[in-house]
Amino acid sequence: MDVSPSEAEPMQIGHARLTPAERQCDFMAVFQALVNDILRDFINHFVFVYLDNILIFSRELLAIKLALEEWRHWLEGTAQPFIVWTDHKNLAYLQAAKHLNACQARPGSQNVKADALSRQFPSSEGDREEASILPPGCVIGGLPWEIESMVRQAQRTEPDPGTGPPRAALRPFVALKKSKSVKNINHYTNVRGLPSIEKIVSSVEDTPRPISTQIVGTIPEWIKGNFLRNGPGKFEIGNHKFNHWFDGMALMHQFKISNGQVTYKSRFLSSDSYQTNKEHNRIAISEFGTVTMPDPCKNVFQRFLSRFESHKPTDNANVSFVTYKGDYYVSTETNIMHKVDPDTLETEKVDWSKFIAVNGATAHPHTEPDGTTYNMGNSYTSKGSYYNIIQVPPTKKTEDETLEGATVLCSIPSVDKTKPSYYHSFAMSENYVVFIEQPIKLDLLKIVTGKLRGKSISDSIFWDPKLNTIFHLIHKHSGKVSSIKYLAKPLSTFHQINAFEEDGFLIIDLCASDDGQAITNYNIQNMRKSGEALDEVYNTLSRAFPRRFVLPLNVDRDTPYNQNLITWPNSIATSVRIAKNKVFCTHEDLHGEDLHEYGGLEFPQINYHKFNTHPYRYFYGCGFRHLVGDTLIKMDLHGKRMKVWEHPGQYPSEPVFVPSPNATEEDDGVIMSVVITPDEDKSTFLLVLDAKTFEELGRAVVPVNIPYGFHGTFNATA
Repeated sequence: MDVSPSEAEPMQIGHARLTPAERQCDFMAVFQALVNDILRDFINHFVFVYLDNILIFSRELLAIKLALEEWRHWLEGTAQPFIVWTDHKNLAYLQAAKHLNACQARPGSQNVKADALSRQFPSSEGDREEASILPPGCVIGGLPWEIESMVRQAQRTEPDPGTGPPRAALRPFVALKKSKSVKNINHYTNVRGLPSIEKIVSSVEDTPRPISTQIVGTIPEWIKGNFLRNGPGKFEIGNHKFNHWFDGMALMHQFKISNGQVTYKSRFLSSDSYQTNKEHNRIAISEFGTVTMPDPCKNVFQRFLSRFESHKPTDNANVSFVTYKGDYYVSTETNIMHKVDPDTLETEKVDWSKFIAVNGATAHPHTEPDGTTYNMGNSYTSKGSYYNIIQVPPTKKTEDETLEGATVLCSIPSVDKTKPSYYHSFAMSENYVVFIEQPIKLDLLKIVTGKLRGKSISDSIFWDPKLNTIFHLIHKHSGKVSSIKYLAKPLSTFHQINAFEEDGFLIIDLCASDDGQAITNYNIQNMRKSGEALDEVYNTLSRAFPRRFVLPLNVDRDTPYNQNLITWPNSIATSVRIAKNKVFCTHEDLHGEDLHEYGGLEFPQINYHKFNTHPYRYFYGCGFRHLVGDTLIKMDLHGKRMKVWEHPGQYPSEPVFVPSPNATEEDDGVIMSVVITPDEDKSTFLLVLDAKTFEELGRAVVPVNIPYGFHGTFNATA
């Protein structure tokens, strides 16, 4: 029948409303709609019935799973097996090869009766008697456990460390030292009475328009430019909360300094992650420590299938400000960065993988005096994992250029193909890039299956203290990797201080600790604890201290074995040849005993533009008597003396050195740091210290709250 489009009524086919004209021109769309409806009906009729039965099975095991999770801190690593007591026998059924009945359809089991947790039957079978595994006639009454009274008695003498489940009447705490079967938890300090810093990780609103600050003291008038900072600023989306400090939505900060005055503004990074989360009013993109849950708007089967989708890499670049070809970027450790206008804080997304074959890059590149920039990034292939040294040219050919011309200088295979090392940064000397392959490992199989298992990337990172640390040397100009592997005992390092060459040796200074589990302890729940629970978190973190390694560059067939090769007179570090291509190194401490009083040092900075890759004397950092920096420290390598800035209740961030005009000495300039005051509302301030004397020159008090951030830089203007 010939029907003109104007006379036609829309026809319903499945879920598609199409006119005859549309049907005539798009038969495939109609066919696809029919197929979709047939599949949907099949799934709803058959698969959901099966899933409902699976959910019965899941609920039964869920009770046991949740109980084990609650007691994980005391059960994990026990020398003796523990017993699970339950009022149903699904675990026993799973161990026996019995035929399934159609009623229960539980994988690997046959239950003749419904148990206490799942009395559910198809209506077609009619009424059946409900029965638990233990018949009522077997139950006489409840009996108190003697162990419970013993535990409660122990609680009166042993304080709860606060690392386990919430205290409750039926959750007695067993003191760790009372049981030899409990996994040993290392305590590196015995600090008590730490103040709460919960507000440091509280969400704030951005301040997109500049606001004035209150100047106290004097801000030197020669300082002209933008002090830029990056870090997390939003820790929940709707009713969903992020788990880890590294997960919060990126908030960019700008302190504009001119003529002794300072204005402040901030802006949330308009990343895909931020916009998607905002649109759905929930966490829709997984982050380092938070895995997104299936969309509640989808049906059960769609949510089930979404578990098999791979993680979408986040572009939530909340770690640092970096520069390439003179332009500023905010960066994290995925393949996505955002180019930033330092004046307006407007951004443009840039993808590393559009230019070179890498799956990410660090947030800590190194830049040569001519502008050439080096970075590192991983790649994952069928042959295994590789660490790639990246080189980016110094200048742009056109104004719109970003990473054009970037190349992979060389690729280093991971020692373990499926478990590459995690690294946050690397070191660079005049002629070498130094990559440190440390025993913090990424389990790629766990990462790939993370969404299916409901686990985040942080759950796939582990510390393997059985492995040595390996220093890899790559010649910057040839891309050749040294055949000599420099080994050291297991260490964890996030930030290097400096590296330089002198008298045939490569000297590398870094902040390092002897344990690599700290990264997983910085979840938001830990940072919001108080009292003894907060003390326990801090005391189980290994502190980072500045160390020096000296690597001999001229190791050949004539180099002797089993003796110290270090003839450089300025260090007590050692390097001993132990095999043809292996040198074992021990470090020198770059500090005195007094640094222990300040909890070690992290976030190291130097007079970078003048002294990076060269011999130097001073470095600056934060002391860590808390989970975040609570002091600023200047370290003088001549005599390992230090100067300290500290005020109770004030938490300074990473110090940034800004040289004064016409500086003649290494420490001619100022140190700038954003200081957070969680005990006082709207009193965060930009601190300016004289870098030479380490005395305060002035501060700019900001009338809004700012969370504790990570890294920053100074953008000088004329």
